[in-house]
Amino acid sequence: MSPRDALKQLLIRFAIKSNRITLSSGRTSDYFIEPRRVTLTATGAHLIGLTYLDRFKELELCVDAVGGMETAAPIAISISAASYATKKEIQTFLIKRKVVFGGGIRLWVDGFRSGEVVLVEDLTTSGNSTVDSLTKAAEVGINVKAVVTLIDREEGSAGRVKSICPFYRIFTAQELFAGFGKHASKPSSLPL
Repeated sequence: MSPRDALKQLLIRFAIKSNRITLSSGRTSDYFIEPRRVTLTATGAHLIGLTYLDRFKELELCVDAVGGMETAAPIAISISAASYATKKEIQTFLIKRKVVFGGGIRLWVDGFRSGEVVLVEDLTTSGNSTVDSLTKAAEVGINVKAVVTLIDREEGSAGRVKSICPFYRIFTAQELFAGFGKHASKPSSLPL
C-alpha cells in the first residue's frame, strides 16, 4: 500500500466525524473533519511526510521550505523530517495568526524564509485563512510558489487561492467521505 493510500485510510477512519457543525467560514456542514487526529500521531506524521514528498515530485516542485499557520505546523515538520532521508532537506517556517513585535519589527513568520517555498495547509474550506497566510508571507518577502493542502473541502478555496498562486490538494473531502461509511463504527486504535 502506498503512503498516500495508508494515509487516506487513517484520515477516513479517525479524522471524519458526522456531526452538524458551523465552520470557521460561517457555513454549516453535516460532517466535521479534524486532521489533527491523524497529523499529531507518529504514524500519521510519517505518512504525511512521505505523501507530500511524493506529491511534490509528481508536481515537479523544487521545494526549499514548507510552512503555514499553526495548524499546518505538524504537516510542515512531517515533510521536513521525511526530507532528511533524501538528498535535499526541506526547512520549515511558521506564520503567526497575530503579529508579534520584536524590537519594533512586525514578526509574522518564524523560521526559514527563502528559496522555493510551498505553503501547506491541513484543511481548506473557503480559502480565507490561506489567503491571509499568503498575504503575511508576502509582507515579509516570502515568495510562495504553491499551496498544497492535505484536505480540500472544495467550498471555494481552490478558486480564491489560484488567483494568487497554484493550488494543489492531497485529498478532497468528497474522496475521503466516500470511504467514511466503511469505517465509521470501528473503534480508534490510534493514541488520540
